[in-house]
Amino acid sequence: MKRPFPAVVFKEISGLKKQGLNIWYDEGIDPGREWREEIATAIGDASMLLYFITPDSVESENCRNEVNFAADEQIPILTVYLKPTDLPGGLRLTLSTRQAVSRFDLPGDGYVHKLTSSFNEYVGLTH
Repeated sequence: MKRPFPAVVFKEISGLKKQGLNIWYDEGIDPGREWREEIATAIGDASMLLYFITPDSVESENCRNEVNFAADEQIPILTVYLKPTDLPGGLRLTLSTRQAVSRFDLPGDGYVHKLTSSFNEYVGLTH
């Protein structure tokens, strides 16, 4: 059974949407749909994968598969540490060359600025 979308991640997504950023997440998959196909299509069509790192997300096989799929498809990946978290070997291998944003290391306004500017840079909204 699928666990509910973590409140800490939903709060981040809601904040980004309020900033005018277009975020898709898998809570909108209709019942009866093949969720792996829906997610693969969404990632394949994305300008970027935004991966919120928490202890739960690195333990999730589905999250790890999504990150690896994005990397295999050469979709840019922006990682945001919401909590201090040690990455398992496979994720370290996939994400080792990417700069991450650490939510817990930046004050509120600094975090929002860093995240939105990084997001916009990845999707080509700013230079």
